[in-house]
Amino acid sequence: MHLGHSPADWRTAGCWSQQQLPAPLRSWLLDKGSLTRRLQAYSACGFKVILLSQAWQGILQDERQILDIPPRKRAMVREVLLCDGEKPLVYARSIIPDATFRGPGRFLTRLGSRPLGEKLFSDHSVIRGPLSVTRCDSRHKQFWQACSAAPIDLWPSELWGRRSVFKLNNQPLLVSEFFLPELLKNQA
Repeated sequence: MHLGHSPADWRTAGCWSQQQLPAPLRSWLLDKGSLTRRLQAYSACGFKVILLSQAWQGILQDERQILDIPPRKRAMVREVLLCDGEKPLVYARSIIPDATFRGPGRFLTRLGSRPLGEKLFSDHSVIRGPLSVTRCDSRHKQFWQACSAAPIDLWPSELWGRRSVFKLNNQPLLVSEFFLPELLKNQA
């Protein structure tokens, strides 16, 4: 098996037993509230969003399936690090189909280093779908995406992540969040 070629095994949060989820991350993985707000409260050195990229590109097959995007059609992919000062705590990847940018979704093109979660959770018309959770390692593309901003000697053996589809004006966007080792340092 090639490194980084397998899709992550996403399962609804209820399919994981409490014992399967790592205790220090359990509440982070299952929290249905705003991760942005929680990280802002958690951060000792000041919450910060670092924009890694935002561009139209091909997306992973499982992302395509959950958003019902036809093969070979591109979507806007936004990748950020959510940080406590300069320490990355969470890697977030948002997939935004072109239809979602119309009307009220136009703000998505101008986020820059502002948190997407702040916008999503302040708009009461936004609907969040169920949470799915995954555990991934170097066999999974999501692991490589999440770890790519850190030096390889700091990469963990596995990462846990969660994702959900949000509906903005009845148009979908997928937000995936992977919890990085720095977050666990103060959780253990």
